Order: sequence, then C-alpha cells, then structure tokens
Amino acid sequence: MTSPTAAAVADDSRTIARRLAARSRPALRQTWINFKAWAPFFRNRAERERLAAYPFQDYRAGLVWRIVAPRQCWHCGKSNGLKPLAATRSVRAFEHALAIAAAAAAGWAVALSIGWFVPAWGARLGLFVTAAGVGVLLLKSWKEAVELTVWTCSDHVGRPPAIELASDDGKLWVQLPTHAMAELAANEIAAVRKLGRRGGPSRETSSREISSRAGDAQNADAAAGNPYVAPSRSPPADLPPIKLAGDEDE
Repeated sequence: MTSPTAAAVADDSRTIARRLAARSRPALRQTWINFKAWAPFFRNRAERERLAAYPFQDYRAGLVWRIVAPRQCWHCGKSNGLKPLAATRSVRAFEHALAIAAAAAAGWAVALSIGWFVPAWGARLGLFVTAAGVGVLLLKSWKEAVELTVWTCSDHVGRPPAIELASDDGKLWVQLPTHAMAELAANEIAAVRKLGRRGGPSRETSSREISSRAGDAQNADAAAGNPYVAPSRSPPADLPPIKLAGDEDE
C-alpha cells in the first residue's frame, strides 16, 4: 500500500512535469517554425501557399519589423467595415543556423559512433555537442520586434488569428491565415519594391492603391524619359588600299 508521503511526492512530480511541459510547448513549437524557415523542404503545400516573405530592406527599421496584412478580414475576406488588430511580438533571428545545426548533427554522428564501442564516452560527447550547438545558436542570434497589424470585420473581432512568424536570411516569414491573403501580400510586397518605398504600406493604404501607384510610377517614368534612340554610327573613313609585297613589284 502506498504511503501518503509517497503519494504526495508523486502528485508533486506530476504537477511539476505538467508545468514544465506547458512552458516548453511554445518554445518547441517556435523551434519547429524556425526549423521550417531554415529548411523549407519540411513545409507542406498548404503552408507554402499561405506564406509571405517580407524583405528587410522595405519592412524593417533597425530591429523592428512593421507588417500590415492585406486590407481584408483575416477570417471571411470581407473588405468593408474593417477594424485593425495590432500586436507586437518578438522573434529570434539566427545567423548561419542551418550550418550550425548541420555541424551539431555531424557531432552527434561521431558521438553515436564512439558510443557504439564506449557508451560512457559517447553519452558524454553527445551532451557536449548538444550544449555546444545550443550555445553557438544563442550566441549567433538576436531578438527582433514585429509590429503586426491584421484586419477583422465586426463578426470576427473577438477571434484574433494565430499567425506564425520566423526571421531568417534577411526576411520575415509570415504564415498568413488564408491563401487569398498570401496572394495579396505577395502583390503588395512586389509593388512596394517597385516604388522603392521603405516601411511597407500604412494601415490607410489598400493593396489596390499600392498596385495602382506602382503602375503610375512606371508610366510616369516612361513618359518623362526620352525614347530610346540607338546611337548612330558614322560611316568608316576611306582608307588607302593596303599594298602587299607582290603588289610593289608590279
């Protein structure tokens, strides 16, 4: 029969385990999101179709990203009577993350090979490789703030979307709720790039306005510039014929 003390200790252990699992679950989820940003092969087709890549040249000032989602309800796609949902989140950016992970995997392979013959040394080496890999990743990383704004209609104002974020290779990878929003975001990113505009679209600017402004800018450049005229080439000057050695004798 189990004593009351042993039962209390078991309950405390289970409580601590649940708390640790609850605290580590978001970190593990974000680790998986970052890993998919480093290795896009692990994204499925549905994730790729809802993905938008914002370049740092146009959407980041210092260590702060300013992202405004396309002007439509994130849930139903309505474009009228919208309200902004603004939030500031933090993401960790890594430098050479995939190379560090590959080096750690190679170290683990060596540790397993050694552990096949000397288990104690293999376990120690595996722990060392894990600690070294995590330490180098943290050393080569920094935090960035993301000021994210999405839109919602009155019917879905109380249901904020779950949007995945990952910063890698000078881009902020945003997993938008719908495929339609991802397409609009891609068009806006391309239009902002053509305009040479830093900071991205504002909340008051719609995707149609950005696209039209980009087209107007291109038309204005074409109208203001002179038509291209190929440079004329002057005819070659008449030169005396070249005399060869046989011609001189004649």
